[in-house]
Amino acid sequence: MRRSGQCAARWRCAACSPRAGMKYQARYGVVPELRFALHAGTVVAGEMGHLRREIVYLGTTLNAAAHLERLASGQQCRVAASARLVQQLRDLPEVRPRRVMRASQTGIPDLGDVFELVGGPERADQSRRPANDRSSSRTGRRRS
Repeated sequence: MRRSGQCAARWRCAACSPRAGMKYQARYGVVPELRFALHAGTVVAGEMGHLRREIVYLGTTLNAAAHLERLASGQQCRVAASARLVQQLRDLPEVRPRRVMRASQTGIPDLGDVFELVGGPERADQSRRPANDRSSSRTGRRRS
């Protein structure tokens, strides 16, 4: 997949690292609980309005993502994804999909199964480390 590097970078942002949580706690006194619903497909973008123009996005892809968000919130998923998106992310070793539910009775034919994406930057670093490298992840020193 041509854009897998970009997807991996965005996935790392979406994973909400503990370090980011500590910054929010220090600055605002609370840590936000973020959830994401991801779907892949075509979207139509354009300007609408006569007196007040605004950019709008339309299409079944957005409808499916909104529906996926509602389904995922009931399942306590942090990062939910449709089967279509999971298929496009299959080459990323740090992203592991876990099937949560079947969404076929929802009236949106594109949705298919609903997956929770698990993994993140820590898992990505471990998957890229050579098998014979026994370095400690805390200190960065090799063990004897």
